Amino acid sequence: RRANAARVLRVSIAQCTRVQSLARGAAERRRCAARAAAAVTIQAAWRSVTLQVEFAASVAAVVAVQAAARRLAAMRRLRVQRGCCTRLQSAARRQLAVRAARRERAARAIQALRRGAAARQQVAVWHAAATRIEAQWRSARCQALLARSVAAAVAMQAAGRRANAARVLRVSIAQCTRVQSLARGAAERRRCAARAAAAVTIQAAWRSVTLQVEFAASVAAVVAVQAAARRLAAMRRLRVQRGCCTRLQSAARRQLAVRAARRERAARAIQALRRGAAARQQVAVWHAAATRIEAQWRSARCQALLARSVAAAVAMQAAGRRANAAR
Repeated sequence: RRANAARVLRVSIAQCTRVQSLARGAAERRRCAARAAAAVTIQAAWRSVTLQVEFAASVAAVVAVQAAARRLAAMRRLRVQRGCCTRLQSAARRQLAVRAARRERAARAIQALRRGAAARQQVAVWHAAATRIEAQWRSARCQALLARSVAAAVAMQAAGRRANAARVLRVSIAQCTRVQSLARGAAERRRCAARAAAAVTIQAAWRSVTLQVEFAASVAAVVAVQAAARRLAAMRRLRVQRGCCTRLQSAARRQLAVRAARRERAARAIQALRRGAAARQQVAVWHAAATRIEAQWRSARCQALLARSVAAAVAMQAAGRRANAAR
């Protein structure tokens, strides 16, 4: 009985030990399963956090790289655009300066031709007016001189006729006295008559020559005085005309210079406005193009980064699954 009891006891102990070991094994397996599940959850959470941190870091790095690349590309485009703008502006300004210089030269040539034509026309008008004035003045002077000469000649002829009449009267009285005296002879009377006639002829010739010489001298003096007066009047008119021409030319040049300065200022203002508008339009076009290019480049980079992130996540999930399967 003791042996049976001992055997039963041993069997019971062995059974209890086996049941306890089975129970402990099941509990341990449940705990291991719970631990494995908790470890898998913790690992999944840690991997998710790590992947999120790495993804955020990679996104930040990609954004920083994209920003740096965009900044470099924008700086390069800005330098290129500035160079292009500078060259275009310099070429446009050079072309405008050449056109302005050509227009200024043409305007100066046209102004010179116009001034020359106007000056020649004015000089021709003044010359014609001076010629008419001189002709009128000469005509008046000649008419006055002729009237004076005619009056002097008439007076001299009347004085000569009176002197001749007085002489003839005196000769006649003397002859009558001689005839009445009857003391003189016929020969003496003939000689006296011949002498008187010769004297009268000589006196008449001398008076004629003297009058001719005096008339010629007076005519020469009058001509000299007229020439001097004409010369003085012409010099005065020339000085007056030169002064008038100088003042007119200075006024015309001043007016033309003021008009040219106004036109140049207006042209510069218009050119500046046109250049500013063209530059703003070009910058707007470049900005729109750069915005579209940046948007497309960002879209492409985001798509590529998303594809890489998805591929990396898929690979990490596959690796985690393989590791869990291996455990």
